[in-house]
Amino acid sequence: MSSKNICNDKSEVDDKISALFTNAAAVRAVAEAVENTLGPKGLDTMLVDQAGNIIVTNAGVTILDSMEVTHPAARMLINIARNQYRQSGDGTTTATVIAAALINEGLNYVIRGVPVGKIIKGIDIGISEALKQIDKKRIELTGTDDPLLKCAVFTAGRENEEITNSITSLANSIGIEMLKNRNFKLSDHIFCQTGMNSEVIEGLAIKKRRINEQMPEICKNAKILVIDDSLIPEEITDSAMKTESGFNAYTEYRRTFNKNLQKILSLDIKVVITSKTLDRYAEEVFTSNSIMAFSRVYGKNLRDIIEFSGATPVRRTILEKSIDEIENYLGYAEEISENIEYGHVYFKGGKGKPISTYIVGAPSEEISGEKERIARDAASSLQSSLRNGVVAGGGALEISLIPYLRDKRDETGDLFGYGIDCVIEALKRPMSQIVSNAGFNSLEKIEQVLAMQKKNQGDWGIECDNGEIKDMKKEGIIDPAEVKMNALKAAGEIARAILKINTIIKMRPITE
Repeated sequence: MSSKNICNDKSEVDDKISALFTNAAAVRAVAEAVENTLGPKGLDTMLVDQAGNIIVTNAGVTILDSMEVTHPAARMLINIARNQYRQSGDGTTTATVIAAALINEGLNYVIRGVPVGKIIKGIDIGISEALKQIDKKRIELTGTDDPLLKCAVFTAGRENEEITNSITSLANSIGIEMLKNRNFKLSDHIFCQTGMNSEVIEGLAIKKRRINEQMPEICKNAKILVIDDSLIPEEITDSAMKTESGFNAYTEYRRTFNKNLQKILSLDIKVVITSKTLDRYAEEVFTSNSIMAFSRVYGKNLRDIIEFSGATPVRRTILEKSIDEIENYLGYAEEISENIEYGHVYFKGGKGKPISTYIVGAPSEEISGEKERIARDAASSLQSSLRNGVVAGGGALEISLIPYLRDKRDETGDLFGYGIDCVIEALKRPMSQIVSNAGFNSLEKIEQVLAMQKKNQGDWGIECDNGEIKDMKKEGIIDPAEVKMNALKAAGEIARAILKINTIIKMRPITE
């Protein structure tokens, strides 16, 4: 039974499964909001907020994040999809579509009298078997120059040559050791800028401006001091300032602060970066001595500067130490410059870890924002592919799993088999939607692919330009195995959770 053949008359549904019926309908509504984006012929969605701001996107996670959703089951699905994105950086739409199909197929069998517990157990068996087969089918990559890696990036990058080449270049400059590190995210080194040409720079770029335009625009052979703190004198309360001892303390704090600033000058530091505020007098001192300074640099930007320059972040009290001790904490870069027009700061030739940055340029905010999202997906795909290998894309992998699940179903002499049937039908959904988005009859094409697979095992799918059956792997339609596996796991988790809900009760307001 197709996942779309759900009973639409709620009066026909037993009261015992009314909650499941309602939840399945909510989940289906969410899936329908993103499924038309799947595949090379997928369509874009225009998101509009109350202020009239517009985002035009093909990214499922962006659409899901922006949806105004009140139904609890729909929110559960969106939360699982977000978690999928955090884990793999892609595959949210696939996870959403498969989850909706599992739930709707499960509902169809519940309506026919199959116990929910049996269906859930069968879904668990089916997904477990599917994951085992994916693990066997995945192909390990040899390195950043493996042709299959570029194919995976090209697929995730919506077949955009410029983005594919830029992401590949960015990866090559960073190196495979860093790329395989799960704490490193290549996508964090991508940002968009309207009006600029796209480029990959060897070095670090952050969106920031000097705190004073009179400071130098460029510094070469620069020692860098990174203060993860404010650079201000110790403070005195207003009430304390009214006393003689308080005023004397204030005077001493200012004297100490001025001595610390002189240490910065004597060390020939050319760039000072603080994570919080910077004192106005210190700004004047730095400006008059041709020191470039940036304040309120924090989070990822601060971490990147520290890693790239080799600096050790310090608190402001470290300036009370000797000059020799302070020097041990300094970073270095061959050149630091500000692009005044766009408000970027470039760091090149750092003594720390190598970092490169991909600046995505486009003529408008809407276009550059979507290009950035696509580039981030491509970057995440590259890292996932290097870590855990690749599999056929275009829905071909999912279809190739069906014979194994049918064998597993035949081994099962129980009602669990209906749960496995749910997985089998759900695995058809990605290719079915891709084919439908390309303008072909999905039922016809799926049957043709299944017939070809029975006759000649392979990674068969549909060429979306002409509707021909092709081996997706040979055609270069490649996806990261990690994304596929996590999407299937996520879909199984949400299906299990939704199918187990028997009753929906509105809670009373929480009072003190």
